[in-house]
Amino acid sequence: MKQELRDAIAYIAGNLISNNISASIYSLDTRSHIQFSGELTTDKVIVYDTQMENKITGKKVGAYINCIIMQLMAS
Repeated sequence: MKQELRDAIAYIAGNLISNNISASIYSLDTRSHIQFSGELTTDKVIVYDTQMENKITGKKVGAYINCIIMQLMAS
């Protein structure tokens, strides 16, 4: 699994489990903070990884949230 995908999953899962929205997570692998922005609720995910320029979107389907990750084009 790619590092940026693992970081995004950790960010989304950690925030949803804790009910405490944070702007970043700390990666032990890269020893750095990874910044995220966007909207994260129990029904909808629209999150941007500002460092890797990825957009993660998802919606609730039954008891799960299905997400996709997209690489944004640099402008």
